Amino acid sequence: MAMVAKKLVLPTRPGLEDDKMSQHPDESTFVSKLESVALLQDMDDTTRRLIMQSLQVRRYYPGDVVFYKGTEGTSLFFVQQGTFDVIVGENNADPADPMSYRVDQIQSGSVFGEIALLLSMPRTATICAHTEAVVHELQRSDFEAVAARSIVLNKRLQAIKEERFVRFRKDLEAACFNPDNLEPKQRAYLMEVFKQIDTDGSGAIDVAELAVMLTRLAGRFFSDEQVTAMMDMLDQDSNGSIEAPEFLAGLPLLAKWLVASMPAASADPFTPTTELDLEQVELLQGMDAASRLKIIVALKRRHFNKGDIAFNKGSTGQSLFFLQQGVMDVVVGDGNADPAHPNSMVVDQIPSGSVFGEMALLLSMPRTATIRTASDTAVAYELERTAFEQAAAQSPILNRRLQAIKEERFARFREDLDTAVLRPEEMDDKQRAHLLEVFKQIDEDGSGAIDQDEFAAMLGRLSGRTFSDDELAGMLKAFDKDGNDTIEAEEFLAGLPLLAKWLTNEEREKQKTASRLDEMYFV
Repeated sequence: MAMVAKKLVLPTRPGLEDDKMSQHPDESTFVSKLESVALLQDMDDTTRRLIMQSLQVRRYYPGDVVFYKGTEGTSLFFVQQGTFDVIVGENNADPADPMSYRVDQIQSGSVFGEIALLLSMPRTATICAHTEAVVHELQRSDFEAVAARSIVLNKRLQAIKEERFVRFRKDLEAACFNPDNLEPKQRAYLMEVFKQIDTDGSGAIDVAELAVMLTRLAGRFFSDEQVTAMMDMLDQDSNGSIEAPEFLAGLPLLAKWLVASMPAASADPFTPTTELDLEQVELLQGMDAASRLKIIVALKRRHFNKGDIAFNKGSTGQSLFFLQQGVMDVVVGDGNADPAHPNSMVVDQIPSGSVFGEMALLLSMPRTATIRTASDTAVAYELERTAFEQAAAQSPILNRRLQAIKEERFARFREDLDTAVLRPEEMDDKQRAHLLEVFKQIDEDGSGAIDQDEFAAMLGRLSGRTFSDDELAGMLKAFDKDGNDTIEAEEFLAGLPLLAKWLTNEEREKQKTASRLDEMYFV
């Protein structure tokens, strides 16, 4: 049916005008507007305040265009006052075009453009001011900056990204992508998946990023030859990377490969195979599919040539390795066990499918041997401790395990103090690493030093009582050798015998008090 165009009267003056006023909307009256956007619901006060500080005030006059149909959406708008027309039509739905017509109006108190916080997709209509109006604009870049500092929003975004990738995987299995006939919303969602895979933000997927994508999709590792073959098929311009148009064009091929690569009996797409055996690591055993996926996403692919060193003896361990192909030598000797040194020797070999360096997930302690590539080439997937901890923070199962380990570690620390076995000059590497992890637990703000509040919390956990400011100042002074009112790691280690002695005296005083109370009771 033919549509009758509604004539729009437009002013001759310019359209959009940035309002340079610095004021932000009153929080008490603006909360309901934030709550109308699903992504912004139930935020804590700090996050809500950061969102409101990110808003930009815009003033429009009748006829001003907020955005045109077809332009890429990068922000949402909260209407504080005024009315806007929703205009559709051919091309960019220019309000001045006689074939453009109004299909709806947006009133004061409304929100429009919210999909732009999640998808960079073309606007579906032109928005034009009907009356003088004031809006508060939240740009996607500002929202993402706030989300990076907000646990609540960051978790929501990560969950949305995971759901998006799982949907991508299911859509591939169903072979529902036709690159020649993608709807704008479907194309926008696929471009967000592309950005997730392009982890370095270069605008193209390289071999390492492709390998991780294939691992995430299939739940197992692939050889260099397999990854290279897939790159050759998707890389139409043969420049060694996959740009966005090549990614979209290759989706049918990727779908066909995925269906062919999955084991027929596997109901869980992320069930580990012998090539990706997370179960070899005790800390990673018995995880659900979502937690396994988080670990897979955190992996980095490392390629080694014959003679390359994975790490040297004595270097601080910060990651573990899953050896996907190749063989590694275990080398020991003096100093850093340099394989070229005549006193260094190979004492063992690590075959393909093995895991090495797993202690690094829990303790930052020196490596006990050098690991050198024995085969012509080797491929390993590295799991860095920081990446593991970030993944664990989003996984209830892994997070509970880490918290339990921290509690056990502190309990052991308490027992070691009781038995006065913590003498810095007699510590081995493992004991020192264990105590430095306790130090990090006590140093809650991660400053690298224990301040008076953190020191008070530690003493409270150890003794079960609170302390006066004078008591705290006296104990802190005994530890703080450089007089800067904080306790650094070496001061903490050096003061452990003193702490053990103090704790013993504290227990004796408790026992004396209990004995006196008993005597009073019986008298």
